[in-house]
Amino acid sequence: MKNKLSLRCLSAIAVCSLLNLSTLSVNAQPMPQFNDMMQRPSNSKWHEHMLSQWEKHHQNVKAKLRLTPTQEPAWQAFSAAVRPLEKPEFELIKREDLEKLNTPERIEKMTAAHEAREQAMEAHLKQMSEATLVFYNQLTPEQQKVFDAESLPRPFHRR
Repeated sequence: MKNKLSLRCLSAIAVCSLLNLSTLSVNAQPMPQFNDMMQRPSNSKWHEHMLSQWEKHHQNVKAKLRLTPTQEPAWQAFSAAVRPLEKPEFELIKREDLEKLNTPERIEKMTAAHEAREQAMEAHLKQMSEATLVFYNQLTPEQQKVFDAESLPRPFHRR
């Protein structure tokens, strides 16, 4: 009985060892090269990609709404207001500027920059909200249902 049990344990250990050796070769492979969007070589490329995705979705929503000619000016105003910003409305802090400051000055500068970003984002969100409500009130009840379904935030899918 002991021989059968020890033989089973030894065979299980041998199988596990073989599996472990086979995974070592897989782990030793070099990392795959990422495409340009995953590496984000520059913010401008990423921003262009996201802007094109937004425009595609925006045109899709417009097609589904089947707007009347009288609703077209409201759509144009809405589109202009909700369009993502081309460039930030706040000043970015450069590392060279921070290197010249001592720690309390850096904290003060970074806090001021953070507050400026928050104010710019809040102003943009307020503009988008107001424009959306004005446009929404121009829609028929059927169009409002479509708009409600299409304006739900998309779930984030991690690749």
